[in-house]
Amino acid sequence: MPKKYRVEIISDHPTQWEGPFFGYLQANSSLDVHVFYNNRQGLGVEIESESKILVKHDIPGLVNGYDHTFLDEFGSSEGVFEKVSESGQFDVFIVEGHVGELQKVAMKWGKKRKIPIVYRSDSNLLYDSPLWKRIIKKFLLPHFFKQFSAFIALSTPAAEYLRHYRAPDKKIFLSTYMVHNEWFESESNRWRQNREAIKRELGLGGFSKLVLAILRFEERENPIEFLQVAAIYKGWVPKVGFVLIGDGTRREEVEKFVKREGLDNVVLPGYLSLSALPKYYAISDVFVHPARKECWGLSVNEAMACGVPVVISTGLGCRYDLVPSDQYGLVYPVGDPNKLAKAIRKILEDNKRANAIGHAAKERVNFFSYLNAAKTFESAVGYAIQKEGDGGGVS
Repeated sequence: MPKKYRVEIISDHPTQWEGPFFGYLQANSSLDVHVFYNNRQGLGVEIESESKILVKHDIPGLVNGYDHTFLDEFGSSEGVFEKVSESGQFDVFIVEGHVGELQKVAMKWGKKRKIPIVYRSDSNLLYDSPLWKRIIKKFLLPHFFKQFSAFIALSTPAAEYLRHYRAPDKKIFLSTYMVHNEWFESESNRWRQNREAIKRELGLGGFSKLVLAILRFEERENPIEFLQVAAIYKGWVPKVGFVLIGDGTRREEVEKFVKREGLDNVVLPGYLSLSALPKYYAISDVFVHPARKECWGLSVNEAMACGVPVVISTGLGCRYDLVPSDQYGLVYPVGDPNKLAKAIRKILEDNKRANAIGHAAKERVNFFSYLNAAKTFESAVGYAIQKEGDGGGVS
């Protein structure tokens, strides 16, 4: 496929969900991609900023298959933009929100050379913020957004955020968070062929049903609510096991809760790298994400790609796109473990319903794929270039 447009993407650091997508974008779209990274976070063993745990990304493709540059390779960010543009002018800049000073330098450099700029963001209106912040945004953001020729929203709530601050609807292109659906599906199918043997191998053979959660052990991600449901089920259904994968600053609190409540139906494998997760999805009957505040929740994509029925809280932004109705999974009001327990039970006690939800979930999440994201990127870039050519890039 001949490349039509050279695109510079400004990002903070490589991630497991996005790095492989950039490689896909380079190989399967009309865009010639170069990614400029602020730092190398994610490429080695590191301490995760929120949970304070050692994290190791172990899947291939984080920085393979596409051109990329790191800020530390040059004396200044302006210097690197000059260097990477020596081989030819970029047609479009895509800048991500939350990149701070790097974003400002990229925008200044691009505007000086009349390169159209696309803004990509996951900001939303789902959670309360101080009044003073809302007042400042009300006056500043409409003016800030006038600088951009197009917008890529990472969720439906993110698109609503842009509209709220008067970004023109015709300039907004929806391309949500996504994972490599095919990889998760194939890996989980491979493990599912020996489901019972794997359960025994992992010390879970004594449970007839398994409920899985993958969380940071932090207040925001709400691990105690998941354990409260395990305590309810200890009395209801002793053969249901609860697997809580993760780690974090509240690990001691999690362990004390399990010990105090005598939760012999709870297993804590600790932090696991991404490559180990499909095995757990393959043996699970329900996946739960109880977060109080999460702009998306990528593990929900993963579970749905593996065909596992999901129960998620109202605190997750992905519910608007991934679980718009009970056909694709169940949504419960965060902070109510009794309703979470009942939602889980609806799936565990009805195999026909569970299979239907799992099948529908897999079909739903396949719409939020690398293929469709690449098409949206092409559309947003094409629109931005057309508007700039029409003299409408900053209107």
